[in-house]
Amino acid sequence: MDEAVRQFLENEHHLKIGRGGFAEVFEATTAGELGVACALKVSLDPLDKSSDAADTPHQQTLHKEIENLKSLRWLTGHPNVVTLMDVWLVGGYLVTRWELATEGSLLDVLARYQQQGQQGIPLSVLFRYMTDAAEGIDFLNKLGVYHRDIKPQNLLVFHGRVKVGDLGLAKLAGASTASHTGGGTLGYLPPEAYGEHRLSQTVDVYSLAATYIKLRTGREPFGDNPREAVKRQEEGQPVLDGLTRREAQVVQAALAPKPEDRPRQGAVRFVKALRNALEPPAAPAALPAQPSGPQTAQQVPAQRIRGASVGAIRVAIEMAIYGAIAGAISAIVEGISSGIKAAIVAAILGPIFGAIVGAIGGAIGGAIYGAIEGAKKAKS
Repeated sequence: MDEAVRQFLENEHHLKIGRGGFAEVFEATTAGELGVACALKVSLDPLDKSSDAADTPHQQTLHKEIENLKSLRWLTGHPNVVTLMDVWLVGGYLVTRWELATEGSLLDVLARYQQQGQQGIPLSVLFRYMTDAAEGIDFLNKLGVYHRDIKPQNLLVFHGRVKVGDLGLAKLAGASTASHTGGGTLGYLPPEAYGEHRLSQTVDVYSLAATYIKLRTGREPFGDNPREAVKRQEEGQPVLDGLTRREAQVVQAALAPKPEDRPRQGAVRFVKALRNALEPPAAPAALPAQPSGPQTAQQVPAQRIRGASVGAIRVAIEMAIYGAIAGAISAIVEGISSGIKAAIVAAILGPIFGAIVGAIGGAIGGAIYGAIEGAKKAKS
Protein backbone atom coordinates (compact mmCIF):
# COMPACT_ATOMS: atom_id res chain seq x y z
CA MET A 1 0.00 0.00 0.00
CA ASP A 2 1.24 3.48 -0.85
CA GLU A 3 2.46 5.27 2.29
CA ALA A 4 0.35 8.37 1.59
CA VAL A 5 -2.74 6.18 1.35
CA ARG A 6 -1.87 4.41 4.60
CA GLN A 7 -1.41 7.69 6.47
CA PHE A 8 -4.70 9.01 5.10
CA LEU A 9 -6.63 5.94 6.25
CA GLU A 10 -4.99 5.78 9.65
CA ASN A 11 -4.96 9.50 10.46
CA GLU A 12 -8.10 10.80 8.79
CA HIS A 13 -10.40 7.80 9.18
CA HIS A 14 -8.82 6.11 12.20
CA LEU A 15 -8.52 2.74 10.50
CA LYS A 16 -5.94 0.26 11.73
CA ILE A 17 -4.52 -1.50 8.68
CA GLY A 18 -4.00 -5.20 9.08
CA ARG A 19 -2.51 -7.79 6.77
CA GLY A 20 -2.54 -7.29 3.04
CA GLY A 21 -3.95 -9.82 0.61
CA PHE A 22 -4.39 -10.53 -3.07
CA ALA A 23 -4.86 -7.52 -5.36
CA GLU A 24 -4.18 -5.03 -2.58
CA VAL A 25 -7.02 -5.99 -0.30
CA PHE A 26 -6.38 -5.30 3.35
CA GLU A 27 -8.17 -6.21 6.54
CA ALA A 28 -8.73 -3.27 8.87
CA THR A 29 -10.67 -2.33 12.00
CA THR A 30 -12.22 0.91 13.13
CA ALA A 31 -10.70 2.71 16.09
CA GLY A 32 -11.87 2.05 19.64
CA GLU A 33 -12.24 -0.93 21.90
CA LEU A 34 -15.11 -2.33 19.83
CA GLY A 35 -13.40 -2.01 16.47
CA VAL A 36 -15.49 -3.13 13.51
CA ALA A 37 -13.67 -5.32 11.02
CA CYS A 38 -13.77 -4.22 7.39
CA ALA A 39 -11.98 -4.81 4.09
CA LEU A 40 -10.04 -2.13 2.25
CA LYS A 41 -9.37 -2.40 -1.46
CA VAL A 42 -6.72 -0.12 -2.96
CA SER A 43 -6.06 0.22 -6.69
CA LEU A 44 -2.66 -1.12 -7.69
CA ASP A 45 -1.77 2.05 -9.56
CA PRO A 46 -2.94 5.66 -9.43
CA LEU A 47 -6.00 6.12 -11.63
CA ASP A 48 -5.28 9.66 -12.76
CA LYS A 49 -1.53 9.57 -13.42
CA SER A 50 -1.93 10.20 -17.17
CA SER A 51 -3.04 13.80 -16.82
CA ASP A 52 -3.61 16.48 -14.23
CA ALA A 53 -6.07 18.54 -16.29
CA ALA A 54 -9.57 18.28 -14.90
CA ASP A 55 -11.25 18.74 -18.29
CA THR A 56 -9.48 16.00 -20.23
CA PRO A 57 -11.60 13.07 -21.45
CA HIS A 58 -9.64 10.76 -19.15
CA GLN A 59 -10.38 12.89 -16.09
CA GLN A 60 -14.04 13.23 -17.05
CA THR A 61 -14.38 9.47 -17.43
CA LEU A 62 -12.56 8.88 -14.16
CA HIS A 63 -14.81 11.34 -12.33
CA LYS A 64 -17.90 9.68 -13.75
CA GLU A 65 -16.65 6.22 -12.75
CA ILE A 66 -16.02 7.35 -9.18
CA GLU A 67 -19.43 8.99 -8.93
CA ASN A 68 -21.05 5.80 -10.21
CA LEU A 69 -19.14 3.81 -7.62
CA LYS A 70 -20.17 6.20 -4.82
CA SER A 71 -23.77 5.83 -5.86
CA LEU A 72 -23.53 2.13 -5.00
CA ARG A 73 -23.34 2.98 -1.31
CA TRP A 74 -27.12 3.20 -1.18
CA LEU A 75 -27.35 -0.47 -2.22
CA THR A 76 -27.19 -1.51 1.43
CA GLY A 77 -29.46 -3.85 3.31
CA HIS A 78 -29.82 -6.66 0.78
CA PRO A 79 -28.71 -9.95 2.37
CA ASN A 80 -26.89 -11.09 -0.76
CA VAL A 81 -24.92 -7.96 -1.67
CA VAL A 82 -21.77 -6.89 0.18
CA THR A 83 -22.13 -3.43 1.67
CA LEU A 84 -19.90 -0.68 0.27
CA MET A 85 -19.14 1.68 3.16
CA ASP A 86 -16.80 4.34 1.77
CA VAL A 87 -15.11 5.51 -1.44
CA TRP A 88 -12.03 7.75 -1.50
CA LEU A 89 -9.60 8.96 -4.12
CA VAL A 90 -6.27 9.39 -2.31
CA GLY A 91 -3.26 10.64 -4.25
CA GLY A 92 -4.78 9.20 -7.40
CA TYR A 93 -5.40 5.79 -5.79
CA LEU A 94 -8.96 4.54 -5.55
CA VAL A 95 -9.74 3.24 -2.06
CA THR A 96 -12.97 1.47 -1.15
CA ARG A 97 -14.10 0.09 2.21
CA TRP A 98 -16.39 -2.94 2.44
CA GLU A 99 -17.86 -5.22 5.07
CA LEU A 100 -15.44 -8.09 5.72
CA ALA A 101 -16.26 -11.63 4.59
CA THR A 102 -15.95 -14.11 7.46
CA GLU A 103 -15.14 -17.23 5.41
CA GLY A 104 -13.39 -16.00 2.30
CA SER A 105 -14.72 -16.49 -1.21
CA LEU A 106 -16.30 -19.44 -3.04
CA LEU A 107 -12.91 -20.04 -4.62
CA ASP A 108 -11.58 -20.64 -1.10
CA VAL A 109 -14.51 -22.97 -0.36
CA LEU A 110 -13.80 -24.91 -3.57
CA ALA A 111 -10.13 -25.29 -2.59
CA ARG A 112 -11.12 -26.71 0.80
CA TYR A 113 -13.34 -29.36 -0.78
CA GLN A 114 -10.65 -30.24 -3.31
CA GLN A 115 -8.19 -30.75 -0.46
CA GLN A 116 -10.64 -33.37 0.84
CA GLY A 117 -10.43 -35.18 -2.49
CA GLN A 118 -13.64 -33.87 -4.05
CA GLN A 119 -13.81 -32.54 -7.58
CA GLY A 120 -16.01 -29.59 -6.75
CA ILE A 121 -18.41 -28.23 -4.16
CA PRO A 122 -21.13 -30.83 -3.37
CA LEU A 123 -24.45 -30.03 -5.01
CA SER A 124 -26.34 -29.88 -1.72
CA VAL A 125 -24.09 -26.99 -0.64
CA LEU A 126 -23.45 -25.50 -4.07
CA PHE A 127 -27.11 -24.82 -4.84
CA ARG A 128 -27.52 -22.83 -1.64
CA TYR A 129 -24.54 -20.71 -2.64
CA MET A 130 -25.78 -20.35 -6.23
CA THR A 131 -29.25 -19.29 -5.10
CA ASP A 132 -27.78 -16.64 -2.80
CA ALA A 133 -25.60 -15.28 -5.60
CA ALA A 134 -28.52 -15.28 -8.03
CA GLU A 135 -30.68 -13.32 -5.59
CA GLY A 136 -27.97 -10.68 -5.28
CA ILE A 137 -27.44 -10.48 -9.04
CA ASP A 138 -31.15 -10.09 -9.81
CA PHE A 139 -31.42 -7.39 -7.15
CA LEU A 140 -28.60 -5.40 -8.76
CA ASN A 141 -29.82 -5.95 -12.31
CA LYS A 142 -33.39 -4.87 -11.52
CA LEU A 143 -31.96 -1.60 -10.22
CA GLY A 144 -30.05 -1.15 -13.46
CA VAL A 145 -26.66 -2.15 -12.06
CA TYR A 146 -24.47 -4.73 -13.80
CA HIS A 147 -21.65 -6.28 -11.83
CA ARG A 148 -19.52 -7.27 -14.87
CA ASP A 149 -17.12 -9.50 -12.92
CA ILE A 150 -19.09 -12.35 -11.35
CA LYS A 151 -16.66 -15.17 -10.59
CA PRO A 152 -15.85 -17.43 -7.62
CA GLN A 153 -13.42 -14.88 -6.13
CA ASN A 154 -16.14 -12.21 -5.99
CA LEU A 155 -18.81 -14.36 -4.33
CA LEU A 156 -18.02 -13.96 -0.64
CA VAL A 157 -19.17 -16.17 2.23
CA PHE A 158 -20.64 -14.70 5.41
CA HIS A 159 -21.61 -17.25 8.06
CA GLY A 160 -22.42 -19.89 5.48
CA ARG A 161 -24.32 -17.62 3.07
CA VAL A 162 -23.07 -15.89 -0.08
CA LYS A 163 -23.03 -12.21 -0.94
CA VAL A 164 -22.05 -10.64 -4.25
CA GLY A 165 -18.91 -8.65 -3.55
CA ASP A 166 -16.33 -6.45 -5.24
CA LEU A 167 -18.63 -4.03 -7.02
CA GLY A 168 -15.60 -2.07 -8.18
CA LEU A 169 -16.44 -2.72 -11.82
CA ALA A 170 -20.17 -2.28 -11.41
CA LYS A 171 -21.85 0.30 -13.58
CA LEU A 172 -25.27 1.86 -13.62
CA ALA A 173 -27.38 0.86 -16.60
CA GLY A 174 -27.43 4.34 -18.09
CA ALA A 175 -23.67 4.28 -18.46
CA SER A 176 -23.08 0.65 -19.21
CA THR A 177 -25.40 -0.96 -21.74
CA ALA A 178 -23.99 0.94 -24.70
CA SER A 179 -20.31 0.80 -23.86
CA HIS A 180 -17.88 -1.06 -21.67
CA THR A 181 -14.49 0.35 -20.77
CA GLY A 182 -12.77 -2.94 -20.01
CA GLY A 183 -12.11 -5.11 -16.99
CA GLY A 184 -13.73 -8.39 -16.17
CA THR A 185 -12.20 -11.84 -16.34
CA LEU A 186 -11.56 -13.91 -19.45
CA GLY A 187 -13.76 -16.99 -19.49
CA TYR A 188 -16.37 -15.35 -17.27
CA LEU A 189 -17.13 -12.13 -19.16
CA PRO A 190 -19.23 -12.67 -22.34
CA PRO A 191 -17.61 -12.13 -25.75
CA GLU A 192 -19.50 -8.92 -26.59
CA ALA A 193 -18.17 -7.28 -23.41
CA TYR A 194 -14.45 -7.69 -24.14
CA GLY A 195 -14.70 -7.97 -27.93
CA GLU A 196 -17.12 -5.16 -28.78
CA HIS A 197 -16.89 -3.33 -25.43
CA ARG A 198 -20.66 -3.68 -25.13
CA LEU A 199 -22.73 -4.99 -22.26
CA SER A 200 -26.04 -6.82 -22.43
CA GLN A 201 -28.69 -7.60 -19.84
CA THR A 202 -27.39 -11.18 -19.65
CA VAL A 203 -23.81 -10.29 -18.73
CA ASP A 204 -24.03 -11.36 -15.08
CA VAL A 205 -26.06 -14.52 -15.74
CA TYR A 206 -23.45 -15.52 -18.32
CA SER A 207 -20.74 -15.07 -15.70
CA LEU A 208 -22.78 -17.00 -13.12
CA ALA A 209 -23.11 -19.94 -15.54
CA ALA A 210 -19.34 -19.93 -16.06
CA THR A 211 -18.87 -19.74 -12.29
CA TYR A 212 -21.13 -22.78 -11.85
CA ILE A 213 -18.87 -24.88 -14.09
CA LYS A 214 -15.83 -23.91 -12.05
CA LEU A 215 -17.46 -24.63 -8.69
CA ARG A 216 -19.17 -27.84 -9.87
CA THR A 217 -16.28 -29.46 -11.72
CA GLY A 218 -13.18 -27.64 -10.49
CA ARG A 219 -12.29 -26.76 -14.11
CA GLU A 220 -12.11 -23.38 -15.83
CA PRO A 221 -15.31 -22.89 -17.86
CA PHE A 222 -13.53 -22.48 -21.22
CA GLY A 223 -10.18 -24.08 -20.49
CA ASP A 224 -6.90 -22.88 -19.04
CA ASN A 225 -5.27 -21.63 -22.24
CA PRO A 226 -6.26 -17.99 -22.95
CA ARG A 227 -6.28 -18.41 -26.73
CA GLU A 228 -8.34 -21.58 -26.47
CA ALA A 229 -10.71 -19.88 -24.01
CA VAL A 230 -11.38 -17.01 -26.41
CA LYS A 231 -12.10 -19.41 -29.27
CA ARG A 232 -14.37 -21.58 -27.15
CA GLN A 233 -16.31 -18.54 -25.96
CA GLU A 234 -16.81 -17.27 -29.50
CA GLU A 235 -18.05 -20.72 -30.56
CA GLY A 236 -20.18 -21.27 -27.47
CA GLN A 237 -18.31 -24.45 -26.49
CA PRO A 238 -17.67 -24.43 -22.73
CA VAL A 239 -15.93 -27.35 -21.01
CA LEU A 240 -18.91 -29.39 -19.81
CA ASP A 241 -17.13 -32.56 -18.67
CA GLY A 242 -18.63 -33.80 -15.43
CA LEU A 243 -22.11 -32.37 -16.02
CA THR A 244 -25.19 -34.42 -16.81
CA ARG A 245 -26.71 -34.07 -20.26
CA ARG A 246 -29.73 -32.00 -19.15
CA GLU A 247 -27.58 -29.93 -16.81
CA ALA A 248 -25.10 -29.22 -19.60
CA GLN A 249 -27.92 -28.03 -21.88
CA VAL A 250 -29.03 -25.41 -19.36
CA VAL A 251 -25.46 -24.17 -18.82
CA GLN A 252 -24.62 -24.07 -22.52
CA ALA A 253 -27.76 -22.04 -23.30
CA ALA A 254 -26.71 -19.42 -20.73
CA LEU A 255 -23.21 -19.33 -22.29
CA ALA A 256 -24.38 -18.78 -25.86
CA PRO A 257 -21.95 -16.43 -27.65
CA LYS A 258 -24.75 -14.12 -28.85
CA PRO A 259 -26.74 -12.27 -26.17
CA GLU A 260 -30.02 -12.72 -28.05
CA ASP A 261 -29.64 -16.51 -27.85
CA ARG A 262 -29.39 -16.57 -24.04
CA PRO A 263 -32.34 -16.91 -21.66
CA ARG A 264 -33.42 -13.54 -20.26
CA GLN A 265 -35.43 -14.55 -17.22
CA GLY A 266 -32.71 -13.67 -14.73
CA ALA A 267 -30.23 -15.43 -12.47
CA VAL A 268 -32.74 -17.00 -10.07
CA ARG A 269 -34.62 -18.62 -12.95
CA PHE A 270 -31.33 -19.92 -14.33
CA VAL A 271 -30.49 -21.62 -11.01
CA LYS A 272 -33.99 -23.11 -10.80
CA ALA A 273 -33.60 -24.51 -14.31
CA LEU A 274 -30.32 -26.10 -13.24
CA ARG A 275 -31.94 -27.70 -10.21
CA ASN A 276 -34.81 -29.04 -12.31
CA ALA A 277 -32.33 -30.47 -14.83
CA LEU A 278 -30.69 -32.50 -12.08
CA GLU A 279 -33.97 -34.00 -10.82
CA PRO A 280 -34.91 -37.27 -12.56
CA PRO A 281 -38.05 -36.97 -14.71
CA ALA A 282 -41.13 -38.48 -13.08
CA ALA A 283 -42.02 -41.90 -14.50
CA PRO A 284 -45.63 -42.27 -15.74
CA ALA A 285 -47.87 -44.28 -13.44
CA ALA A 286 -48.32 -47.87 -14.63
CA LEU A 287 -51.89 -48.83 -15.51
CA PRO A 288 -53.25 -52.15 -14.21
CA ALA A 289 -53.22 -54.91 -16.83
CA GLN A 290 -56.62 -55.61 -18.36
CA PRO A 291 -57.72 -59.16 -19.32
CA SER A 292 -57.79 -59.62 -23.08
CA GLY A 293 -60.85 -61.91 -23.15
CA PRO A 294 -63.20 -64.12 -21.10
CA GLN A 295 -61.40 -66.13 -18.46
CA THR A 296 -61.76 -69.90 -18.15
CA ALA A 297 -62.01 -71.68 -14.85
CA GLN A 298 -58.30 -72.49 -15.07
CA GLN A 299 -57.43 -68.79 -15.58
CA VAL A 300 -59.30 -67.55 -12.53
CA PRO A 301 -56.80 -67.03 -9.70
CA ALA A 302 -56.90 -69.73 -7.05
CA GLN A 303 -57.10 -67.10 -4.33
CA ARG A 304 -60.44 -65.86 -5.72
CA ILE A 305 -61.84 -69.44 -5.77
CA ARG A 306 -60.72 -70.07 -2.21
CA GLY A 307 -62.18 -66.73 -1.10
CA ALA A 308 -65.55 -67.46 -2.71
CA SER A 309 -65.76 -71.01 -1.23
CA VAL A 310 -64.86 -69.93 2.29
CA GLY A 311 -67.31 -67.03 2.09
CA ALA A 312 -70.26 -69.20 1.08
CA ILE A 313 -69.62 -71.79 3.81
CA ARG A 314 -69.13 -69.10 6.43
CA VAL A 315 -72.49 -67.46 5.62
CA ALA A 316 -74.30 -70.78 5.97
CA ILE A 317 -72.68 -71.47 9.36
CA GLU A 318 -73.43 -67.96 10.61
CA MET A 319 -77.15 -68.36 9.69
CA ALA A 320 -77.35 -71.67 11.52
CA ILE A 321 -75.79 -70.24 14.67
CA TYR A 322 -78.05 -67.23 14.51
CA GLY A 323 -81.15 -69.46 14.24
CA ALA A 324 -80.09 -71.66 17.16
CA ILE A 325 -79.42 -68.73 19.47
CA ALA A 326 -82.61 -66.98 18.46
CA GLY A 327 -84.66 -70.12 19.12
CA ALA A 328 -83.13 -70.54 22.58
CA ILE A 329 -83.78 -66.97 23.55
CA SER A 330 -87.34 -67.13 22.25
CA ALA A 331 -88.01 -70.16 24.41
CA ILE A 332 -86.68 -68.35 27.49
CA VAL A 333 -88.83 -65.34 27.01
CA GLU A 334 -91.94 -67.33 26.00
CA GLY A 335 -94.96 -65.78 27.60
CA ILE A 336 -93.73 -62.24 27.27
CA SER A 337 -95.63 -60.04 24.89
CA SER A 338 -94.43 -60.12 21.31
CA GLY A 339 -93.14 -56.49 21.26
CA ILE A 340 -91.06 -56.94 24.43
CA LYS A 341 -89.88 -60.34 23.22
CA ALA A 342 -88.47 -58.88 20.00
CA ALA A 343 -86.57 -56.19 21.89
CA ILE A 344 -85.05 -58.71 24.32
CA VAL A 345 -84.02 -61.02 21.49
CA ALA A 346 -82.31 -58.21 19.63
CA ALA A 347 -80.52 -56.93 22.76
CA ILE A 348 -79.18 -60.32 23.78
CA LEU A 349 -78.52 -61.61 20.31
CA GLY A 350 -76.31 -58.73 19.11
CA PRO A 351 -73.26 -59.09 21.36
CA ILE A 352 -73.50 -62.88 21.70
CA PHE A 353 -73.81 -63.38 17.98
CA GLY A 354 -70.93 -61.04 17.21
CA ALA A 355 -68.52 -62.75 19.60
CA ILE A 356 -69.41 -66.34 18.78
CA VAL A 357 -69.65 -65.89 15.03
CA GLY A 358 -66.37 -64.01 14.92
CA ALA A 359 -64.50 -66.77 16.70
CA ILE A 360 -66.19 -69.79 15.10
CA GLY A 361 -66.32 -68.27 11.62
CA GLY A 362 -62.63 -67.38 11.70
CA ALA A 363 -61.63 -70.83 12.88
CA ILE A 364 -63.77 -72.60 10.29
CA GLY A 365 -62.60 -70.31 7.51
CA GLY A 366 -58.99 -70.98 8.43
CA ALA A 367 -59.60 -74.71 8.53
CA ILE A 368 -61.23 -74.71 5.10
CA TYR A 369 -58.40 -72.66 3.64
CA GLY A 370 -55.86 -75.05 5.12
CA ALA A 371 -57.70 -78.04 3.72
CA ILE A 372 -57.76 -76.57 0.22
CA GLU A 373 -54.04 -75.76 0.34
CA GLY A 374 -53.24 -79.24 1.66
CA ALA A 375 -55.20 -80.86 -1.15
CA LYS A 376 -53.36 -78.81 -3.74
CA LYS A 377 -49.96 -79.79 -2.36
CA ALA A 378 -50.95 -83.42 -2.21
CA LYS A 379 -51.94 -83.39 -5.88
CA SER A 380 -48.69 -81.73 -6.87
